Amino acid sequence: MAEIVIPVYGQAEHLARLLPLLEGHRPILVDDASPDSETRALVRERARRSDTRAVLLEKNRGFPAAVNAGAEQVEGESFFLLNSDVLPHPSWDAAMQARLGRHPKAAAIGARLLFPDGVTVQHAGVDFRAEDGVPVHIHRYFSREADEVARARELAMVTHAAVLVRTGAFRAAGGYDEGYGFGMYEDCDLSLRLREQGWVSIYEPAAELLHEESASFGARPDLMPIKLHGEQRFLETWIWSGRYRGLELNREID
Repeated sequence: MAEIVIPVYGQAEHLARLLPLLEGHRPILVDDASPDSETRALVRERARRSDTRAVLLEKNRGFPAAVNAGAEQVEGESFFLLNSDVLPHPSWDAAMQARLGRHPKAAAIGARLLFPDGVTVQHAGVDFRAEDGVPVHIHRYFSREADEVARARELAMVTHAAVLVRTGAFRAAGGYDEGYGFGMYEDCDLSLRLREQGWVSIYEPAAELLHEESASFGARPDLMPIKLHGEQRFLETWIWSGRYRGLELNREID
């Protein structure tokens, strides 16, 4: 059974919808001090099962810290990381595991993510925006039938809303930079730190999930400041310093 780290902050309805689709795996639920009793109760109830572990954070520390806390519990050589607002299609996991097995230099396998309409692409890899270096999803809003999103690629970055990660590589890189606060761009930062260490990230189109983008954050009034903080930190760390140079990568693979 594969281990799946799922950070949780409210949004009990999303988690309740996701968990039945993960039978045969071992969820590690990290309750990041959810503000509602329904979510807290759901996490604790599920944790009574022998195939589930729960990490209960006493205060809201944000997505990077929650993932790091969950990753500390991982026992296997790799683990999935899923946002609570995704819905996996059949065989999503097998496609990612097969790709990781074929590519010993891959630290992370990202999935093809679709908006809830099941047709429109939300994520097919991440690249630097030409004018300012901000990470952007390439082929966003394309149809899932488009040739451009049907081919696997090695990339500098993939989103970690749904990703398979080598545990050793994650830990050797120091996990997520918790200085990103409540989230946004910490996955791109980690992708580039892994790239500095000689790893690559791969986009695997055979792994499909629906993604209700940013729903896992809940109705936070501070969502825009969170995004701007993450963007500023990423730009300062990688773009304005020139540290990213030589780390760019975007090529098709078999």
